Amino acid sequence: MNVEWDSGDARIGADVPVLDALTRERLGRQMQEMYEPVVDEPLDPRLAELLHAPDLARDAAG
Repeated sequence: MNVEWDSGDARIGADVPVLDALTRERLGRQMQEMYEPVVDEPLDPRLAELLHAPDLARDAAG
């Protein structure tokens, strides 16, 4: 694994390791393969209700 030093996102004078592009792509693919089945799982109805509550409150107020 190569590590490059990226001063664009770091504070001046701070050495912050950043993964190279090839490693980021490989890690991204591995994470996608690992989490894709989880994303496809249905959402718990109670959680869905909580996520929609602000929209319902805004619609009722407006």
